[in-house]
Amino acid sequence: MFTLGFAGCCGALRENICLLKFFCGAIVLIFFMELAVAVLAFLFQDWVRDRAKEFFENNIKAYRDDIDLQNLIDSLQKANHCCGAQGPDDWDLNEYFNCTGANLSREKCGVPFSCCIADPAQTVVNTQCGYDVRKK
Repeated sequence: MFTLGFAGCCGALRENICLLKFFCGAIVLIFFMELAVAVLAFLFQDWVRDRAKEFFENNIKAYRDDIDLQNLIDSLQKANHCCGAQGPDDWDLNEYFNCTGANLSREKCGVPFSCCIADPAQTVVNTQCGYDVRKK
């Protein structure tokens, strides 16, 4: 990426036709590669959906183990306005959020705060809004 940006910048500043052609060709190639990925994702929607569901379910299990993974799941849930792969009950896969009697966690039968619908009038993020929401 740096090389491509450098070639475009230097080609424009020095009016070097060779660098500008390289830059243009690389941008066109990247565009067609992205277009091909989009078409393939559209054609194989079910496969993509299954892989995303599988990814989400596998990583829900390790939600509290890795802070980067936790932040990724939280940002995905906030951006897509979703909770879990198929719903809040997917959080039973996580040892801290499952509803079994053996679970002594305060987060038992809950969901992460990223599942909550934020109140626009509220200035402070309520990180405990997901506690006990799945209690039956």
